[in-house]
Amino acid sequence: MNEAVLETAENKTLPGSPLWSAVLAATGSDDALRLHRDLLHRLQRPAPADDTDLLAQTTAERVQLRRQW
Repeated sequence: MNEAVLETAENKTLPGSPLWSAVLAATGSDDALRLHRDLLHRLQRPAPADDTDLLAQTTAERVQLRRQW
């Protein structure tokens, strides 16, 4: 998936709300984590430097998104 497309889709997500792209990143693949970290940077959101911490964050956000449904 293209970063620009994700950025456009996520741009209106309220600050403090989880990004839908966390669902992709929670797979834990190197590419998914890199893409999510880049997206967080582009949206000026904090991102853990460590992949393990980023995976934990995205997993928690995925759970939060699931509760909203």
